[in-house]
Amino acid sequence: MYKQCENSYYSFEVKASGYYWAREPSNTHLLLLQNCNMNFRIVCTFITMLLIGLLSSCQPNKPEPSLIEQIDKIQTSNDVKTILEKIHKTHRDTRSISAEIEKKSGKSSQEFRDAENEIFAKDAKNLEAIDALIQKKGYPKASEVGIQTAMIPWIIIRNHFHIPTKEKHLPILKQAWQEGNISENEYLYILQDIYKSKKKIEFGSLDSLSNQDKIRIISDSLKYTF
Repeated sequence: MYKQCENSYYSFEVKASGYYWAREPSNTHLLLLQNCNMNFRIVCTFITMLLIGLLSSCQPNKPEPSLIEQIDKIQTSNDVKTILEKIHKTHRDTRSISAEIEKKSGKSSQEFRDAENEIFAKDAKNLEAIDALIQKKGYPKASEVGIQTAMIPWIIIRNHFHIPTKEKHLPILKQAWQEGNISENEYLYILQDIYKSKKKIEFGSLDSLSNQDKIRIISDSLKYTF
């Protein structure tokens, strides 16, 4: 006599004597086994991906390279434009924060003084980056980066608080004007700023004079020979 026994994988036939042997698994059992194996692989893959994600999130984020480091690696005009736009964003953002604090707390508040000090610090870093960029690639060409972007070095230099620093950059800005990378008006504006700071008076409008005549008169008055 035989008695059939089944488990999840093998079917058994058991003799009356107690001896038994295993038969080959049925198709149903094989299908169940394949499904189990597939589910196991899916679970293992999910756990592996989860562990990789957790390990990645535990890795410290690498700080962004400084502007000077980024400038050292620039190659194309698009690289130059990207750097200039970053500098300009910092320039705008610090002044926006200062303006909001002034409106909220007033110029006599410590918050406002701290914001102004932050502007001075960021301006110094921005100017350092502009100098490094000009030294590596020359003054940005409007034909390559666009007129508005080519103005950014002029903006950074003009807004710097230190008059001797502005004067040091005048030859660079004069060349940029002569090459068409900034306008005649923009070069005149920074000359007028310096004239007002040094002479303690506004330079007269003198509407009858051309901008080039005004540039010449201010340059002669300030004894610039470049």
